[in-house]
Amino acid sequence: MQESNSLNDTENPTFKVLKLNGCYYGNNCFPSLNNLIAEAERHPMSYNRLKKQLEYVVINAVRLQLKGYKATRQVQLHFIFGERQKGVKRDYDNVLAAASKIICDALVKSGVLKDDAPAYLLPSTCEFHYVEKPFIHIQIREVKT
Repeated sequence: MQESNSLNDTENPTFKVLKLNGCYYGNNCFPSLNNLIAEAERHPMSYNRLKKQLEYVVINAVRLQLKGYKATRQVQLHFIFGERQKGVKRDYDNVLAAASKIICDALVKSGVLKDDAPAYLLPSTCEFHYVEKPFIHIQIREVKT
């Protein structure tokens, strides 16, 4: 997949954008589900420590970028992943599964979402791009019910 020009133009008044730029797990922005499972098999506390570290990355980004925003209606998340061009291409479903779990839990802990149950959170969508520097952008859309 090629990098879209719309990645820099994700600001839209109908939704909030949370941007995570950089490498927080090796050469990638976030680990894949296989990485999380390997951590859990190695030692349960190792998985717990990794998950908390990544949640704090998201919580700090929420504090800096969303500044007290709290969703009042049902929300749908759209993930835009920027994966490294070089190296092994990771499975999309594994990347989305791990990132969505960690990010949704962090959004609940930071108060953006009341809960990550279906009553508050609709199924998420995603897209992937291959870029030089990894990132994850999360578009938070409140849905009229």
